[in-house]
Amino acid sequence: MSARLLAGLIAGLLAFGHFLPVAAAELHAALYVGYPMEGLEPVVLVDPDSQKLIPPSREFRSAQDFFQKSLPLSSELELFQNGEVKNLFTSGPYQFSQDRCTGSGLFQGQFKHSDKSLMPLLAFSSTFPGPRKYPGAYPSQRFDQIARQLTLETYQKRGVKAAQLKQLRIRKILPFALDNGASIQFAVSSVIGSGASACPSHSLLLVVEKVGRRYVRRLEKYRADQGKGACFAYDFLSSFATGPSVDKILIQGSSRTARWYEILQRQNLGAYKTLYTGGGRSCQRL
Repeated sequence: MSARLLAGLIAGLLAFGHFLPVAAAELHAALYVGYPMEGLEPVVLVDPDSQKLIPPSREFRSAQDFFQKSLPLSSELELFQNGEVKNLFTSGPYQFSQDRCTGSGLFQGQFKHSDKSLMPLLAFSSTFPGPRKYPGAYPSQRFDQIARQLTLETYQKRGVKAAQLKQLRIRKILPFALDNGASIQFAVSSVIGSGASACPSHSLLLVVEKVGRRYVRRLEKYRADQGKGACFAYDFLSSFATGPSVDKILIQGSSRTARWYEILQRQNLGAYKTLYTGGGRSCQRL
């Protein structure tokens, strides 16, 4: 076979997708969040070798092509929170997020167990680095009282008035463990109502570590709406790992017209460093 004919044959195979270089065939790993009333939404892509975090394409056709190859129809994925399996998702077609929205899209599909709490849960592609199952849940101790106390103190330091603090609502308190149980922490999310407005006037997410008898704030995400009607809120979703140590957490940010994700990594002295902000969707306001 002549060199020209061989080159033509290879070009034809490449054009029809029957032959791909090794680098192109190796898909990046993917982290997803499953929403019981919506489906499975991609958060970030991860290079399995370098652990570089890459935002999923917001061009729908490109995202659809990638994710349908990464997660074929009727694939089953376990859904996790803090190292524990909570549900099972069977993938359906990959579709637009919503009308009038820009984003990477999401998988329709079926959740094995109904979840009245509608709690978002994490899912991982088969090549995702790091363990899925680990001792990350910490249900044996309740932090309700200290969580409320630290939340009130933080709002007061932010200048929120006593009258507004009467409208404080704790949305969720979730204990968890990092570094194979060496660090015990909890996340508490809250909002303060704003009278007749449907949007909270203030929102706050605290991540607190129990250090001996002390409680140390490790992360504080605060937003004041100031009458703009943006409806900002932050929620802690889960811890996870991209290597042998469980040292990362996933946070969801939301507003009236958008949803996004932040990945943070625990540093040596206990504070968190933001590694990634992206994913989700943004929509036109009606």
